[in-house]
Amino acid sequence: MSASLTTTIALAARLDSTAAPKLEADLRSAAGPNLVLDASEVAFLGGRCLQLLLAARASVAERGGALSIVRPSDSFTKMLVRLGAAAHFEEDLEKSA
Repeated sequence: MSASLTTTIALAARLDSTAAPKLEADLRSAAGPNLVLDASEVAFLGGRCLQLLLAARASVAERGGALSIVRPSDSFTKMLVRLGAAAHFEEDLEKSA
């Protein structure tokens, strides 16, 4: 993944309906085909923000790019499972060593 074609977004600790407008704006302004999401601080992931992440994943794929979720917190990973979305992001999650 070329650094010049990659946008990195640090996700907020609480991804709820209050955080959704900023997340949506950040995702829409992402330049280049590749997107890296730093999920290290995420303590809560709600349905609206999950929808935005799923839409971003689809958008990145449509433009031939790659989505990576780096340093996912335990809470982020657990919320993906609870919300039934873990399989959608399985290939995107950075694996811990």
